[in-house]
Amino acid sequence: MPRGLKALFTPRAVAVIGASRSPGKVGHAVLRNLLYGCGERAPDRSWGFPGRIVPVNPHAEEILGLPVTPYLEKLEGPIDLAVLAIPAAQVPEALDAVGRRGAQAAIVLAAGTAQLGQEGRRLEEQLVSVARNTGTRVIGPNCTGLFTRLEGEHLLSASFFSKVPPPGPIALIAQSGAIAQALLHAAADHDLGLRHIVTLGEKVDVQDAELLRYLARDPEVKVIGLHVESLDDPRGFHATAREVSARKPLVVLHGGRTAAGMRAARGYEGLFGTCDASLEGALGAAGVHQVATLGEFMPALQALSEQPAAAGRRVAIVSNGGGTAVLAADAVSNAGLDVVPFRRHTIERLAQLRGRDTRNPLDLRGDASA
Repeated sequence: MPRGLKALFTPRAVAVIGASRSPGKVGHAVLRNLLYGCGERAPDRSWGFPGRIVPVNPHAEEILGLPVTPYLEKLEGPIDLAVLAIPAAQVPEALDAVGRRGAQAAIVLAAGTAQLGQEGRRLEEQLVSVARNTGTRVIGPNCTGLFTRLEGEHLLSASFFSKVPPPGPIALIAQSGAIAQALLHAAADHDLGLRHIVTLGEKVDVQDAELLRYLARDPEVKVIGLHVESLDDPRGFHATAREVSARKPLVVLHGGRTAAGMRAARGYEGLFGTCDASLEGALGAAGVHQVATLGEFMPALQALSEQPAAAGRRVAIVSNGGGTAVLAADAVSNAGLDVVPFRRHTIERLAQLRGRDTRNPLDLRGDASA
């Protein structure tokens, strides 16, 4: 199991650094989500995180009914996961403090350090150094957190997500918090069940590949969706994707596939990796399902989560028109599948039923009934 990832998904105690009394602040939304599972639900802890929650804020004694620890130096008892809802400049020192108190994992929500120019680069280097020295695994910065289902109906929403989808077998990893929010809303609106959703942001520590391996081991996960804009190790990622897709369907939504897209990704996320056409070809050869738009992403995940895996590459097409049959045959062939002739016994049986053309694609024509 990748080091420290268990604390991200199954912590016993969570500290919120920068917890706030103000409903408009990120630190308030994160604390509320931890308590109740989702900010839009009525206060009910039967849905929320069942373990110990420790808000940290020097200017409050109580927030949402929880006693507040004023300073990190005053933290009592072990902390497995820390959520840092504080400005980027304060992150390295806070991460060092929670790491020295045993936090195995941390989620850094602060707007990207790499977007702040030379000073931001310095902060990012400090953050990486602290993570290595303390052994604390870091998600982010510039992310919206994570959501995962625990035992029973309990949720761990160490995030400021505003909706909760129904339970289900889909796991999502998204580099962009905005993409994650859009996917979460789409899942909730269309009753599509999710088990995990993780946002990675600038990925200074935890990377896509190790999360893929971790989620692929979850027996409740049937399909994994990944949104990615940059990769620090494309070759290593390809090897992991091949390994994972051999066990469970993997759907990848690429961002930054063009020069303009890569420039935009660097501007928003502060990243300098690549996710270009050569990687797309390698992933296709590895059996990874690739989509180009959000509109394709969720339907692909839904289909793969609800349908058994195909036993082979042979496809039969049934259509109610010749034109649509031709388009379907093109699409199937372009996907690397085979539109093969029907076997003799199938042809004989179809001839008894229809008395006319029995080729594949099978055109039932416009007068066919449902």
